[in-house]
Amino acid sequence: MATMRTLVRGLLRIKVRPYYLFHCDPVVGAGHFRTSVWKGLEIIEGLRGHVSGLAVPTYVVDGTHGAGKIPLMPNYLISASENAVILRNYEGMIFRYAPEDKAQAGEHYPSLGVSNLLAGNRDMLIPDGTPRMGRRQEYAAHNPEQPEEPQVNVIQLAGYQKEQQPAPDPRTGWNRSKAK
Repeated sequence: MATMRTLVRGLLRIKVRPYYLFHCDPVVGAGHFRTSVWKGLEIIEGLRGHVSGLAVPTYVVDGTHGAGKIPLMPNYLISASENAVILRNYEGMIFRYAPEDKAQAGEHYPSLGVSNLLAGNRDMLIPDGTPRMGRRQEYAAHNPEQPEEPQVNVIQLAGYQKEQQPAPDPRTGWNRSKAK
């Protein structure tokens, strides 16, 4: 990730916008250059939140049979309902975004996780151990005179790892991190 961040920052410094990040075409003799699509998505996600938006290229796969460039993006939209959407940021924080102030209709059933956010019972899910939460806790420890931030209805998720390994595909046992 550090190499890619340095590269895109250097390109912007010389006034060149990194417009595309191309996935290697499946041509004979170039297989040793090709990585998985998951690695490309990991690169894009590793740039978001760490470099200027101008420095984040569009990751594209050149579709076969003349299908053209197909953009791929990490999945930041998790769920949606008529009144709200559930979004994930680059740090893994999951939160509810309701663009309009519509009254919640219907009965509220007890639920957990994303469905609880969608129902409006919680504001966000925060992975435990994120760099942002560490910075906030460190700041609060060194600045006790600062007024506390208003409490939001938050669920703290335990077990967050900075370098999470992708889950194996349950259908075939294939693991994305081992694919080339």
